[in-house]
Amino acid sequence: MATFRNKTMVFASGKQTRVEDGSLSITPSMEVSEGRSRNILAPSHPSGSDAGEKVINLYQLSDDEALEMAESNIKLWREFKERVKKYGVKSADLFY
Repeated sequence: MATFRNKTMVFASGKQTRVEDGSLSITPSMEVSEGRSRNILAPSHPSGSDAGEKVINLYQLSDDEALEMAESNIKLWREFKERVKKYGVKSADLFY
């Protein structure tokens, strides 16, 4: 399984690729991109700077809504995994 180390994705094959923002995203059409536009949920200060730090919650999500958001993205990544197995990364059929 690939792992992140200092904004670098390290694959089991040994291949390494830099992911500038340290994050990947996926669209419902199965397009994968790196980076992000803005934080939806994040600490308001750098990690470890203040024990009572506040949280940025851009859309005022509840705990249940945050969990739904996670499940939705997990579903997309699982679907992507199955489509790669079925079509491979060289086929446009991978995408919707």
